Amino acid sequence: MKPIKTIKLLLLVVLFSSVSINAIRLTAPILKRIDGIFINGERVKEMLWVRKELVNRLDGHKTRNAAVRLGHYNFEDRTYTLKELVVLEKEIIKEANPDRLKTFKELFETVLEEFIKISNPFMEPISKMKALVLPLIKESCEKRERLDSYLLQWGEVKKGDEIKMIREQITTFAQIELFCDDLVNYLQDILNSSPKAVAQFKHEYLGKK
Repeated sequence: MKPIKTIKLLLLVVLFSSVSINAIRLTAPILKRIDGIFINGERVKEMLWVRKELVNRLDGHKTRNAAVRLGHYNFEDRTYTLKELVVLEKEIIKEANPDRLKTFKELFETVLEEFIKISNPFMEPISKMKALVLPLIKESCEKRERLDSYLLQWGEVKKGDEIKMIREQITTFAQIELFCDDLVNYLQDILNSSPKAVAQFKHEYLGKK
């Protein structure tokens, strides 16, 4: 297994320490079969990375000033977080300026494709084993009262149609934000509910027995 760079490892350690915040314990019986096997140390590392990248888009990148986070996206010579773009979206739609709408739509397409790219390391493997993970997605969404979640819709579409579903159903920044939020929460719940996989991650990447 290829070692990861020290700086990335430090980031994973910090992220891992905060996973339990707002996480829910999942209890679906399938967890006992896949924890430590399908969900393993390598998958934990991937989930932490996806979660980190999504949080950076949603809330901005951390700076030395803990109270300040930098937006990831540029629009009209200013940086925005995804959450800020959701607010700006309402303003631009109300204003109905054709030039701004066109430019904003182009930014939306870029952000959506980036979301697909970021989430792919997590989404692609589980799309092949949906029967195993769909009960976990359902449990997470039910316990978080997110029964209209796009993540749940993603889990229920036919294998091979997942990206098509995202491109067809996600048409606003607000919808991207909801999908990101649901995926971040689901990843937290899985990490909080997979003790064997977490133990493997600690052993393989943190040197803990």
